This record gives sequence, structure tokens and C-alpha cells, in this order.
Amino acid sequence: MSEINEPSSGILASSNNTNKGSPQRPSTSAALPITYILIGVSCLNVWNSALGLNIKITYNIFQMAGLLGSSILSLFVNFPRALLPMSLGVLSLLCAGFQIAHQTFSETAFDAYCLGAFITIGLMAGIAQSIAFAIGTTKENNMSGYLSAGIGMSGILIFCSNLILDYIVSSDKKYEINQAKLLWLFGISEVFLVITIIFCLLYIDIFPKNDNNNSTDIEKGEGKEDRLPLIEILKDGYKAILAIFLVNWLSLQLFPGVGHKKWQARHGMSDNHVTIVVGMFQVFDFISRYPPNLTHIKMFKYFTFSLNTLLIGNFLRLLFIPWFVLNAAVAHPFFTNIVQQCICIAALAFTNGWFNTVPFMVFVKELKKVKSQKDIEVISRIMVLALFCGLFFGMLTTCLYDNFPIVIPKAVAK
Repeated sequence: MSEINEPSSGILASSNNTNKGSPQRPSTSAALPITYILIGVSCLNVWNSALGLNIKITYNIFQMAGLLGSSILSLFVNFPRALLPMSLGVLSLLCAGFQIAHQTFSETAFDAYCLGAFITIGLMAGIAQSIAFAIGTTKENNMSGYLSAGIGMSGILIFCSNLILDYIVSSDKKYEINQAKLLWLFGISEVFLVITIIFCLLYIDIFPKNDNNNSTDIEKGEGKEDRLPLIEILKDGYKAILAIFLVNWLSLQLFPGVGHKKWQARHGMSDNHVTIVVGMFQVFDFISRYPPNLTHIKMFKYFTFSLNTLLIGNFLRLLFIPWFVLNAAVAHPFFTNIVQQCICIAALAFTNGWFNTVPFMVFVKELKKVKSQKDIEVISRIMVLALFCGLFFGMLTTCLYDNFPIVIPKAVAK
């Protein structure tokens, strides 16, 4: 596989192009990775805020539908880069809409706003991530790992904010949602979105001369290679696509629908207990996304591995299903113990973040036939589609657990 060399664009280009005699600015050496981290944080903050507020899980299905729709569109429509800051701007407006709607709308009107807003959130976040992954995976220094790290960072940011707010704001609720926490959490999301938009405009070439997501310089560097048919591209990249689908399908099937929702229904967990359990997912999902980016350090070198090994790991993750179900179905002190529940959630989260990062880091190296930068972008978009399909179908298959008497009504009554 020939190396893809994409010179940085925008402001960052001047710092990397030493041939032009311009002095390198130290501040820009880390600017591009920070930009991709911020994109990941901002795209997930809204969903994590809703999760932290314990908003109805049915809303999340509409968000997943929006994510899925945007990723399908990305296969047929080459989103212009200008849509990246624009979609982030729409997310910011939706956050403000949540704050206004919760304070002023009736419960029915607020419910209607949530449904429409979550679909739009899915669409906008999906478009932003599709564009960012398409650009990031073709950089000389693959930026997709930083984007994945940002996604994990969002969880820890909202968890810490949520935990602090539990102790400093009023516990008054409206429509079963804490009023003060909603204002704060969506306010934090707005701040990060505005900062991310500024970084995107400064450090990503939003308006390239060739008006698409590809660099003219890359095309010259690679030569005019023939594009492969889609079926050949899929044959070369199917392992990464399947791996990214499986990890997200299982994670969203079990969390939060089984653990913590059914655990709470079965054992009557307090709000603080729920915050801690949910926080375990966000913390360990965040932690696990960094080691694959640090394999140059000896102790982390085993955190990246082949896609074959990753697929085996994904099938081993199916063992989480009986563990989560037992935590909901059995009233034995072992299964109601918060430490054991935290370990269960933490293990799922750690493998989720880890196995989500590895495919984007290694798939380019394992490609045998695909050499064109455009073909690699196609695989990247399909991987994003697989990610969102996994989330969507994971959320849908959570409903299967409603057909089994996992939560026993008599036990709930007690």
C-alpha cells in the first residue's frame, strides 16, 4: 500500500511548508489534532447531555435514525467541507432550543420538539463526522484516532459536569428532567460547538479550490490510478466495516437499554447511583480510545492489532449479554452491588472505545488492492455508515429484551 501524502491546508499549511521559507509556528503543530478532538467532543456532547439528563430513551432512536440517514447520504453525495462548520452551527442552535423549549413549552410541545430535534441532531452530527473522517483518514498522519479520542472525551466531560452539578444545583424537575442541569449541560455543549467552529475555520481548508473533499496535491502525488469498482473496494475493506458494526451494535443493544435502564427498574436505583453507573461507561470509553494512539510507547504497543484479531474480540464481547441480563434479572446482593455493576459497565465501555478506534487506525495498512485516495475515502464513509448502522440496530434490538420477563413486576413493587 503506497503512502498517502496530504499536505496540510489552510493556516496550518504555512507552518508545515518549510520550502517556502515561512517560519514554523509551534502553536500550529498540535492545532490539527486538537481540531479533530474538538469535532469528536462537539458531535457527541449533545447526545451525552441527553443521556446524563436521563431523557427518554425513545428519543435516542430518532437520533440514530438521523445518524443513519446522514451516513447513507454520504455514500451518494459528496458533502462539501463547508457543511462541517454549518452542521456544528445547527447543533449549537438546537442546544439553545432545548434550553428555551424546556423553560417555556408545554409538555406535549416539548416532547414534539425533542423528537424533531433529535432527528436533526443525528443528521447534523452524522454529516460532521462523515466529513471529518473522510478528510482525517487521508491525512499523512491519520487524524481519525484523534476524532475517536474526542468522541470518548465528550463522555468524560459530560459525566464530570453532571456529577458536579448533582451537588451544586437545585434538584427541581420539569417533565421529569432536572431544569438547572439541562441549562448547564446544553450550555457547555454550545460553548464547545462555538470553539470547534472557530478551529475548523482556522485549521481545516473548508473551501478547497477543487470544491470537494480531495486535495489536488494528493491526486498529483498518487498519480492517476484507475478507480476500483465498489464490489472490489468492499472485498478489500469488509473486515474493518464488519468490526465497526459489531462493536457498536452490541454496545447500544446493552447500554443504556439493559444496563442501566432495566437495572434501575429491577432494583430501584437512586439518581446518584444511575449517574455513577452511566459515568463508568463515559469514563472508560474515554480512557480506552487513547492507547491505540500511543503505540509508539512500548507499554501501549499491543493496543493495535490486525482486523482478524479484532473480529475475534468482537465475538468474545457477546459474553456481555448474559452478564447484563443477570444484573437486571437477579436480586442477589452480588448483582445489586454497585461495584460489580460499575465493573460490568466499565468493561463494556473499555472494549467499546478501544475496538472503535482500532479499525480506523489500521484499515489503511491492511488494504491490498485499494490504493486510490478516493477509494479509501469511500471505505471511510462506509465505515462511518457501519458505525451508525450498528448504533441504530443496537438501539432497535434493545426492544427484544422487553419480550422476556427480565424485570419482574412484583420485585419492582417491593
